[in-house]
Amino acid sequence: MPQRMYEVQFKKECIRFLIFTLLATLAPILALTIPWRPVDIELGNWFSRSGAAMVVLALLAEANAIKVFNIFNPSGFVETGFNEFHKEYFYWPSRLNKTAFTLIAIGTLIWGYGDLLVTSS
Repeated sequence: MPQRMYEVQFKKECIRFLIFTLLATLAPILALTIPWRPVDIELGNWFSRSGAAMVVLALLAEANAIKVFNIFNPSGFVETGFNEFHKEYFYWPSRLNKTAFTLIAIGTLIWGYGDLLVTSS
């Protein structure tokens, strides 16, 4: 059975969402583990800055979650098979949205309080 146009677009946006989600998750982890950072910046401050990168990447993931939501709410006519597609994947837009907002909240906390969470070594 050939894939429906909606399904192809859905999978493409989910892959992009996954990429930005992984990058957002890796940003603070890499800030703590990579051996190089500017000499005059303490580890806690460096970790705190990674929260800003995490928020930006999570916002890009949220942009893809919005695109997925728009696939499920088209304006105008829909192609044959949309109802089956909708029934099969209807829960995904809310899951992606909740994941992105969780990452944004965690990134904001790291950005604001990361220097208090990590002691300099």
